[in-house]
Amino acid sequence: MSILADQYELEQYKILENLDKKGNVRLARDTRDNSLWVIKAVSQSSAEIYKRVAGISCDSIPFIKDILNDGNNYYVIEKYIEGSELIKKINEIGNLPVYMVTDIMKDICDAMYILHSKGIIHRDITPSNIIITNYGRAMLIDMDISRIRKKDTYHDTSVLGTAGYAAPEQFGFAQTDVTADIYSCGVVMNVMLTGRLPADKKYKGKIDYIIERCTSIDPKERYRSAGELKTALIRSEGLTTTLTSSPASGAVDLKERQRSLFIRQ
Repeated sequence: MSILADQYELEQYKILENLDKKGNVRLARDTRDNSLWVIKAVSQSSAEIYKRVAGISCDSIPFIKDILNDGNNYYVIEKYIEGSELIKKINEIGNLPVYMVTDIMKDICDAMYILHSKGIIHRDITPSNIIITNYGRAMLIDMDISRIRKKDTYHDTSVLGTAGYAAPEQFGFAQTDVTADIYSCGVVMNVMLTGRLPADKKYKGKIDYIIERCTSIDPKERYRSAGELKTALIRSEGLTTTLTSSPASGAVDLKERQRSLFIRQ
């Protein structure tokens, strides 16, 4: 669309409130149908990332309706998700049971599968960037520091990521690939199970071997894809399904258990 068309489209949204301190993320209502959306001001480079997943319907990432440019800024129009950050649930509930951790992480694997298939590396998978919806689904949000995998590049041009969760190569030692996100997933699992980063306290139990492989210092020793990690999680549960298949027997029960525990809080 042209800038004028984008400006007109932005005018169709009524701002309801700021969702961050700087006012870059705002809750808005589409005046045409009263639906709720999040409008995020993003950089041009981030806008290019969001364009890659715009229009994709996936239960594990928010639906991106539009990326608009009013002549001064780029804005992402993202479906509003009702739920709570995973970090808040961890703080409320304490250490999560293994079945819930694997169920949440399978959802995140689905999100990574979509992003990685579009050449996107998230680079900031943390409990603060995972939303547990009111229906018990885990969703991966905030692609603002994501990057596109580039050929013939030996290290990232910018050092970004959350300390403790970011893979070592994100700090300038090499170019990140999908295994950087796998590393962060391992850290998130450890935090869900112990409340601590692996450097402070390593989880010992049913899926410790999965976390250990995810957080290997050498990227070549980690799971090579979201699908491979999800398969390992499923096998740890004794289920036999794949990344793109329908839920296996018992999967619905796990989701109901996850939902009921969160809703009770």
